[in-house]
Amino acid sequence: MPGHVYVVASGFGKRVIPKAPPFQFSIDAVGSLILGVAENKPRIIRSDQSVEAAQAVALDVADITLGPGWSTWWLQTHPYRVPLPQGWTAHASGGVDPSVFDLIGSHDSLMFIQTPRRVPPIDQMVAPGQQVIDKGTLNGGEWLTVQYTHDGLDHLQRHIRVLVGVTNAVVTLQCRAEVFALVEPTQRFLVDAMLPGEQ
Repeated sequence: MPGHVYVVASGFGKRVIPKAPPFQFSIDAVGSLILGVAENKPRIIRSDQSVEAAQAVALDVADITLGPGWSTWWLQTHPYRVPLPQGWTAHASGGVDPSVFDLIGSHDSLMFIQTPRRVPPIDQMVAPGQQVIDKGTLNGGEWLTVQYTHDGLDHLQRHIRVLVGVTNAVVTLQCRAEVFALVEPTQRFLVDAMLPGEQ
């Protein structure tokens, strides 16, 4: 049974709506959007292309419509939108559990955003086998970092709880402990930049 398209990419006057999951969005070295849909060849949507030219490039895998004139590519969902960070790939499976897309970065780092109806207190976001090593506040939101072992390697997971408009969101980063300092600035960037989605 096919999934649904819960996230689109918008910017530079365009909105890129994949026709079906699974799909990926990423940004190349010159700022073009790379769209990969299922097993199809990736399509390059340039920021300076017209809607018509972009649609011609991706006709069989996406609908490209007139969109916001933002000067960067954003991942848009109904409750929130975040910039698509350089060096990370958004993977959308067509499901919502635990999130509508995962961001995969260097060294197998993973970030995802959840918007549950009820967000538990931050101290309850500790799974069995995890140990709390730090917690605090960031831009009015709470965060908690835990450490755990997976496949014999130390990993860290940090949850940041933030209010986006009227929606509670939890932005989670998990990675090997040795690369945390390299990838955690992207989590803070997303939390700082997150805005309400289109209503």
